[in-house]
Amino acid sequence: MSNPIVDIDGERAQCRMYMKAEHFLQNNQGSPDFALGGYYIDQLEKVNGKWLINTVTLKILWNRGNRHIMSMASALGARKLKGEA
Repeated sequence: MSNPIVDIDGERAQCRMYMKAEHFLQNNQGSPDFALGGYYIDQLEKVNGKWLINTVTLKILWNRGNRHIMSMASALGARKLKGEA
């Protein structure tokens, strides 16, 4: 995440940050990589003198690669948690 832009309005604020995520998983169903980019919009509120995030929204603007590695990674993680991988 980079280039945060913060707008403060009293006890509320909004922060917008650009993001790029790259994921890699060796597999036999295509490319081992998937990337996406966009930005987060976080809504914050000041509570007892501390800024707390109460909403996070991700806006994806682009992606490339093998998006299926995300579900493959999830399935692999579930198998590992069960001791099957």
